[in-house]
Amino acid sequence: MRFFPNFQQFAPRQPRSIMAFATMAAIALLVFSQPLPLRAHDEDKDHVKPPRTMSLSATGSISTKPDMASISTGVTSEAVKARDALDDNNEAMARMMKSLKAAGLGDRDITTSQFSVQPRYQHFKNGRPARIIGYRVSNSVRITVRDLDQLGAILDRVVTVGSNRISGIQFGLLEPEKTLDDARKQAMRAALDKAALYAKAADVTPGSILSISEQASQNFPRPMQMRAIRAKSSVPIAPGQHTTKITVHVKWALGE
Repeated sequence: MRFFPNFQQFAPRQPRSIMAFATMAAIALLVFSQPLPLRAHDEDKDHVKPPRTMSLSATGSISTKPDMASISTGVTSEAVKARDALDDNNEAMARMMKSLKAAGLGDRDITTSQFSVQPRYQHFKNGRPARIIGYRVSNSVRITVRDLDQLGAILDRVVTVGSNRISGIQFGLLEPEKTLDDARKQAMRAALDKAALYAKAADVTPGSILSISEQASQNFPRPMQMRAIRAKSSVPIAPGQHTTKITVHVKWALGE
């Protein structure tokens, strides 16, 4: 019987600590080797230069004479009975409407703006409850006058036929968009001239326009507060000046 030696029992055994160390080294190599490309990418991103831009503002202003006026007027009537106050008010308003139509105003130029029927009270100081002693009827209309040469005569008509309340006159423009467009063009030309001046002084080249925004304002003459007084001649009117302003804000890209 032959004897075959068991060579495995004579093979040197590797300590478990060595195998564990090798495994940990392999894991560490995988973990710490991956973020390197990302770090390089982040550094490149941090070095990207922001685009160069130029932002300027300019204003265009157009002054014109108003070509229309809006009048707020009406009749207030009082009576002991509400029916009587309403009848008196209707008669006065009918006369005023007829007179305005005769002056050339159309239906689109006369609009009812307010109508009310309110009781009138008598108040007592001794604690007694107030009592109704009559009624007040108010009817107001807004009149649009498209020919300012006729404004004084129309006011005279309104007062003559019975209007006892004129709260004011507001002047304006029949076509405000045309004036706004003229102010926009003026503002944009001023912005372009200003951009050329700054670019030359700074030795830069303006590129394409990135954005345009605007702010608009219109300054009307102050409303005229008037009392209803019967005049022997047409009421003198001074419409003043109407000013339209547009401010544009423009942003350009700058070339290298």
